[in-house]
Amino acid sequence: MSAMTTSTKIIAGAPIQAGGRRFLPSVMVTTLENNAAGGIFHVKRMRPISVVEEGTAGNRWHNIPDVTQNMLSQMAVAALVVAGVASLLLLLNHLIRR
Repeated sequence: MSAMTTSTKIIAGAPIQAGGRRFLPSVMVTTLENNAAGGIFHVKRMRPISVVEEGTAGNRWHNIPDVTQNMLSQMAVAALVVAGVASLLLLLNHLIRR
């Protein structure tokens, strides 16, 4: 029997000094583990999620969007719509030819 576990953590990166300002990056780390009898399966996905800019005027939060994931999700939805329309057309064609 195997035990599949998934964990997600947000980790702050090392501060970066530039132009009198300080930037604090953060990363989301998702870990997938499967401790099977034959071996261990271990995958980590790291994605930057934000940067906090500390300046003289105060702190500003900058989100980093996951454009690749957003585009892949849109493509998957489009593929499902195309498959559904094609299936509907095939069904209508079958019913009309009877």
